[in-house]
Amino acid sequence: MDTNYSHAKNRVLQSVVIILALVTGCAGCSYFLRPPQATTIYIVRHAEKVDESIDSPLSTDGQERAKELAHVLGEAGIDAIFVSDFVRTQQTAAPLAEALGLTPQKYHWKNSRGVAEAILKDHAGHRVLVVGHSQKVDNIASALGANGLSNLDNENYDRLFVIHRFGDIAYLDRLRYGAKTQ
Repeated sequence: MDTNYSHAKNRVLQSVVIILALVTGCAGCSYFLRPPQATTIYIVRHAEKVDESIDSPLSTDGQERAKELAHVLGEAGIDAIFVSDFVRTQQTAAPLAEALGLTPQKYHWKNSRGVAEAILKDHAGHRVLVVGHSQKVDNIASALGANGLSNLDNENYDRLFVIHRFGDIAYLDRLRYGAKTQ
């Protein structure tokens, strides 16, 4: 369907509802005038780590990136933060969580669907940060309705994905933050 036609059709329908509400005094008609409430999910991979050990902490560069994430999202209205059960995701979120006075909620790093379900159930209409892992960021985005991401390379630390959900419809923005990586 032509986008212009669709927008024009929606405007006509909204006008009809407004006229009906005015003519009939229908208080319940205002429901149809409100756009769906947006849920915004910011997804990042953990920042740079010290080494390849299973639960490596952040390196000095990673700590700087975590501070930059807090700077970038500090005024975004984040209501909740989800981190995996690994220290590097927790350290990535820590500066923002501290600045906002939030306690991050932990999820099992392999449970992409579970974290997405928790966000959609408990945080609809909110702004949420998820800190994940290179091989799971795409799974989390997909579980939230935003397909098309691929696994991040081992050196991709500067990606910031923003998913805007309106009901069951998801829109994806791809951004970068902090020092540039591959």
